[in-house]
Amino acid sequence: MALQPFSIVPRLRFYPRWALVVSPLLIVGFFGVGIAAKVPPFASRVETPNGVEYLGEEVAWVESWWPPTVARNHYHRVLSYAWNFPEVCWPGREINDFQTKQCAQFRERMILGAGLCLLPLIVLLLALMNGGGKLTLLYRKGWSSLTKGRPLAQAVVTDPPEAGTDFFSWLFCLQGVSLQLPDGRQVVASIDSETPIPLPGQKFLVYDLGQYFGKPRYVGLLHAPHLAVVAGSR
Repeated sequence: MALQPFSIVPRLRFYPRWALVVSPLLIVGFFGVGIAAKVPPFASRVETPNGVEYLGEEVAWVESWWPPTVARNHYHRVLSYAWNFPEVCWPGREINDFQTKQCAQFRERMILGAGLCLLPLIVLLLALMNGGGKLTLLYRKGWSSLTKGRPLAQAVVTDPPEAGTDFFSWLFCLQGVSLQLPDGRQVVASIDSETPIPLPGQKFLVYDLGQYFGKPRYVGLLHAPHLAVVAGSR
């Protein structure tokens, strides 16, 4: 059982959820491939040892203006060139300087085209790294608030204690607990998903955590057992 959720960052559970949230970026990246494939240096005619070929999407203006179609054609062409890579362009098989120059140009365009194909995955990877940073920052900030901050109030767990799971709790691998402040206001707390829901009437020291997803969030500490929580107002 994790008694200190802010000291155990649940990255393995977080990344699949964050990947689901940012998955539309794959579509954005695919559109980006379709747009970039129409312009230099990706849309280029290349003189290969087998003849003049199009490695990019220079002909895409005639074939289609729709980026997904252009992207599809670009992937097809790059895969086709990789599959039919000229034997004379393997290292050490060029027989003259002219052929060496042609093969060097062909390999350069192949690398550019393949790099463009990786754009959606690069976008997704950057988004995943950004999400991991947000998760780590949240847990560090929560732990810092518990150890260095001053409590705003002492709240009481309501009956029933379950508050359901909002997007904030779901994304950051927490579970909802309902608390009541001394002034009568209620807040939704999120404790570690492996921690049992506290009993009605138990008391929490509540600390400010800042704004997340447009709502004020709080970090708290179970007054009797040593349990850290994250909270957000309803």
